[in-house]
Amino acid sequence: MRKLPRVCGTAAAVLAVAVTAGAFAARPAAGSEPAPAAAPRARPGGPAILARGQHLPARSGMGTATVTSLNWGGYAASRRGVRFRSIRATFFVPYLDCASTPDAQSAHWVGLDGLRNSTVEQTGISADCNGASPSYRAWYEMVPEPPVFQRITIRPGDAIVASVSYSRRAAKFTLRLADATNGRHFSHTGACPARATCPRGAAEAISEPPLGAAGYLPLANFRAGEYDSVLVTDQAGHRGGLRGSHWDTTKITTVNQGGAVLDRPTALHAGHAFGTYWMREK
Repeated sequence: MRKLPRVCGTAAAVLAVAVTAGAFAARPAAGSEPAPAAAPRARPGGPAILARGQHLPARSGMGTATVTSLNWGGYAASRRGVRFRSIRATFFVPYLDCASTPDAQSAHWVGLDGLRNSTVEQTGISADCNGASPSYRAWYEMVPEPPVFQRITIRPGDAIVASVSYSRRAAKFTLRLADATNGRHFSHTGACPARATCPRGAAEAISEPPLGAAGYLPLANFRAGEYDSVLVTDQAGHRGGLRGSHWDTTKITTVNQGGAVLDRPTALHAGHAFGTYWMREK
């Protein structure tokens, strides 16, 4: 197994700099931010689809459960009866190996919902291989609405600070993403989509293969990824990492229909940091 880069301390420092510098400041005035880019045919994000025979624990207080999924790889915090207010994390734009996975794609994001229900409020980046050439885009999505891609420049190795939060007073979600390396950022605030239910029953940090017209696309070789400084807050105000005394933790490994592992998360470090490894090599 390849050694995961030692970036946890760097990520925490970058997070502090980003927040101090106002990376999560109010959305720029009209005209100061380029219009959203047109969405490609692939759709990043979406609710978890567990592999055949997999089930989430029916009871709370079970600690850490381990499941496999056809599209999620990472960790989720949830507990029946618990609603979440926010999640925030730092992660790094991966260096793709498109020579080994041409025309493959990947998405890396944080969000609320989607583990036990069909809606997700999420923001992150896509790291895709167009033939053997890598490309990177930032986006937000409030499933079942389609993703909205943003015209901000992101490059491999950039530190991304992303958050999804809910205001009970305004009954709206705010999805923010900042590239702490180059200072570019965006923010979107909106209500739960019409005819949808957004119970805020989970908070997660995920790497995954996007959905195409004929099913889940091949997962691009992103080598190793890192999520750090993950901070989860529930509606009662309890704060912690993806592992906490007020919610349970689900460790999720991505597999294909045949059961082969595509994306495997490491153990959680101090409850708020973990890595992901792309596992399928030709």
